[in-house]
Amino acid sequence: MKYWIQAIRPKTLSASIAPVLIALAYCSKYGAINIFVATLTLCCSLLLQISSNLINDYYDGIRGHDLERIGPKRFTGEINPNLMKRAFSLTLIFSFLIGLYLMSVGGVPIILIGLSSLAFAYIYTGSSFALSHYALGEILAFLFFGVFPIWGSAHLQQVDMPWSYTLAYSFLPAKLMAINNVRDRLEDKKNNKITLIVLLGEKSRYIPLLFSAFALLGAFLTFRAHALVFLIPWLFCWPKWKLTLKDSPDSSLNLALDSCGKYLILYALVWSILEINR
Repeated sequence: MKYWIQAIRPKTLSASIAPVLIALAYCSKYGAINIFVATLTLCCSLLLQISSNLINDYYDGIRGHDLERIGPKRFTGEINPNLMKRAFSLTLIFSFLIGLYLMSVGGVPIILIGLSSLAFAYIYTGSSFALSHYALGEILAFLFFGVFPIWGSAHLQQVDMPWSYTLAYSFLPAKLMAINNVRDRLEDKKNNKITLIVLLGEKSRYIPLLFSAFALLGAFLTFRAHALVFLIPWLFCWPKWKLTLKDSPDSSLNLALDSCGKYLILYALVWSILEINR
């Protein structure tokens, strides 16, 4: 059980929860929230991320990647690979079954978002053309853990949200991915895994901070003077985030990653409170 819990990467699951919170806060100003649909939306979002995490663990494990990684260990091996494959197959099936209902509620836009989310959860690591090897990680995190779940969650509540509203937060899941890739830069380069961080080399250590600066800028543009409250969690996380500026990556970057996962929720909570009260 300990291995299964660690394999789903619980410290990263905030990336599935935060965008739904932001969307629901926006929607609350336009009428009552459909709690049943909101709950299914959150469950589907979590199952998709759990699927992605297990798929990543399984395929990197059987391919022998990340054997010397400084991040959390892979659990394919500790867990029977066949069981791991069955597990992510089940989570994908459950997310699809929930998604069928959500697609019936949201129509064509949710069908497109839902099916593409299912496909990319697998293709990112699992296919022979793994997208994780082509410097797309930050872009996909921006879209599939930011823009699409925020807009889609609002659409499922029958609220027409402007796409621009999704942009500020979306830099934070991109930051989470960037910290992960900064930490794994040397191992990824050794395994011929091309990430944005590998392409940029040592300069890449500034990318995570740049993404969080864009998220802060978006908050300030949206909430003006009230946005100063966003600086409180930012300053709380800064001691861990500045570890990404070190000359060479080491295991301390796991602390930066954990801190970013917490910041996603803090940012979403602050955003939601300010949105409801403005």
